[in-house]
Amino acid sequence: MKKICLSIFATVVFVLYITTSIHAQEPFKFLGLKFGVAISEQNSDISLYNPIPVSGSPMYQVSGLNKVGIYFDKSIVHIVEGKVESLSLYMKSSNVRKMIDLVSEKYGKPDSFKQEQVKTLRGIELSKITANWKLEGITLMANDRSDAISGYFFVHTNKYTTFLKEQAEKDKKNSIGNL
Repeated sequence: MKKICLSIFATVVFVLYITTSIHAQEPFKFLGLKFGVAISEQNSDISLYNPIPVSGSPMYQVSGLNKVGIYFDKSIVHIVEGKVESLSLYMKSSNVRKMIDLVSEKYGKPDSFKQEQVKTLRGIELSKITANWKLEGITLMANDRSDAISGYFFVHTNKYTTFLKEQAEKDKKNSIGNL
């Protein structure tokens, strides 16, 4: 009888531990920035400056991101309902390719990868790489050719993707009303 009670008790404790672990999941972190978390709850190195005036969600330049040996020309966070839901990193094309390599090492091969030739307005042919990773609740997107010499790397939560769709619908309705 004691063995049965002890076995039941151990099973209950194990189930509670597993359930608590699942619900107490750490927020996704990228370069030290926690997603789905308010700025006030971030690492003390993270700070926002230069608010960017846009309709919808506040955007700020961000400093204090973890160093990975890549220089970012501009780093911007997007805040939705008081929490960090997106990070946009702008950099040289060669640095985007380095980011793709680093992210691939950590998260595996991208879910989609495309390499193609594109032409500039002056007719110069360049190689363009796009890569996307779909993680649980997060999308990582890389494009090494937003113009001839630079690209971007975006990290978005599903909440931010939903926000963008809702904002686009609101903007469309406002535009129609302005006709």
